[in-house]
Amino acid sequence: MCKYKHVFNSRTDSASKLTKTQMWERVLNEFNAEARGSARNLKSLQVFWKNIKRRTKDVEGEIRRQRYVTGGRPPVSIRVDRIHEEVRDFMGPAAEGMDNPFDSDGQNLLSNTYFITFNAL
Repeated sequence: MCKYKHVFNSRTDSASKLTKTQMWERVLNEFNAEARGSARNLKSLQVFWKNIKRRTKDVEGEIRRQRYVTGGRPPVSIRVDRIHEEVRDFMGPAAEGMDNPFDSDGQNLLSNTYFITFNAL
């Protein structure tokens, strides 16, 4: 999957749909060549990948929530494995989410920000 990162992390439009389909076919062939059990079809492999990404996002969200509980320290109750780390690195910012500057520290942020107000003419 890593060698196809640029394709899988891009948006899907009519021009890139064919490229993504071709990449999925390559991944399917490589996966089935190395699989020890029964071969997967394209749809089941895509669902499998979607579920792995969803679980990675769920774990990353829980880690973020635990950081607020622990005051910024890493959570002690959540353990991640090598696969989670690889998928998180593959997904990039999409896995970890975005910071909200107006979250629990919003008032502190506002006191350090300069606001310009415009009066109506």
